[in-house]
Amino acid sequence: MSDGLVLEAIGIAAGAEPAAVRRAALFLGDLSAVAALARAGGADALAAAAPRLFVPLLPMLAEIATDFDVILAAHGGRTALEYKYDGARIQLHREGERVRIWTRRLSDVTASLPDVVEIARRELSGAPFILDGEVVALDGAGRPLPFQDLMRRFRRVHGVEALVREMPLALHFFDCLVAGGRPLVDERHERRWEALAAVTGGRYLAERVIVDSGEAGRAFFARALAAGHEGVMAKDPGSAYEPGGRGKRWFKLKVAQTVDCVIVAVDRGSGRRVGWLSNYHLAVRDGEGFADVGKTFKGFTDDQFRGMTERLWALGAPVGAGRRRRRLHGARPPGDRGRGRLQRDPEEPRPALRAHHAGARRQVARAGDHARGAAGALRAPVRDEGASRGSLAPEEGEGRVRGMRRGVEAAAGQLPR
Repeated sequence: MSDGLVLEAIGIAAGAEPAAVRRAALFLGDLSAVAALARAGGADALAAAAPRLFVPLLPMLAEIATDFDVILAAHGGRTALEYKYDGARIQLHREGERVRIWTRRLSDVTASLPDVVEIARRELSGAPFILDGEVVALDGAGRPLPFQDLMRRFRRVHGVEALVREMPLALHFFDCLVAGGRPLVDERHERRWEALAAVTGGRYLAERVIVDSGEAGRAFFARALAAGHEGVMAKDPGSAYEPGGRGKRWFKLKVAQTVDCVIVAVDRGSGRRVGWLSNYHLAVRDGEGFADVGKTFKGFTDDQFRGMTERLWALGAPVGAGRRRRRLHGARPPGDRGRGRLQRDPEEPRPALRAHHAGARRQVARAGDHARGAAGALRAPVRDEGASRGSLAPEEGEGRVRGMRRGVEAAAGQLPR
């Protein structure tokens, strides 16, 4: 039984609005706790649910924007800009001496970040609190290191103390969800920033400025890039914090970094995309071959998915046994929207089709051109837009895609045009 169905049943039993039940589930992190709360206090108790210490919340997310004037219009003529760091999102909880840290995907990384735990215990006040922020790895000169270097800290289980000395972290907080035990998620962003400044004593804060003109926004953006960061975040000063939400209350602006890729394999779609080939595995040239860099499934209309499906079925080699021509187990022809699962070869568990030589891969790339109307092969973001970010890779694998930053120019220069 799905979580959504259980939440719907709880709402009906308690006479509560679906939005209130979902919100309570975000805060409590446990369906049984939501059910118990509903039984004890009904709809009013569900509506009054608040964040709990040591129950991680999904982070609030941002839409992509490219123009400061559009942002200012969406935010009523005034917006709060912050540096967008090329780091890892963290959520820090503290009560007394107890400290826990989670990633944006709610993985507990407390043991990997003893230096951040020490800062939370010794330099932050106002506990109990929940803070939202970012950690960035630094080189010897204090400049930000790429994301994939930071992932060494997050994955480290042994020798953590040695790596702490080898790779110091910069800590940048930008939101406060609880302070002094009082929930702040429904407060205005400006009020939460004031609470954050009080908790931190003005230390470890994201670089921030309030602007009311596109010119001031562009100047701050240039400062962020000059400091070695990705770009800027723009936040509506009057916005509440919406766990797991994405909308126009928060925007992100950064310089687009792209690389021309070819499609080397595709997956059959699921859900409303059943009958289409909708997940595209991407690669760049690597000498005489191709190096996989991730996959994407966003940015296409339904008509483009249909066109891609027709072209890819015609060009691809089905996965299965054999080295040259592989057989697809349980395949259906284009247009068949049956919901049966694909029975894949266990040695090649992911793609439904794979281009089996360089010539075919170039043809598959041209199928992408046909659907997207592009001049070259599919153009994909070098860095993951995330988890939500509609991820090209899971969190622990983001470095595989983001690590292309150092060598992307060379790789792109070898691509067939």
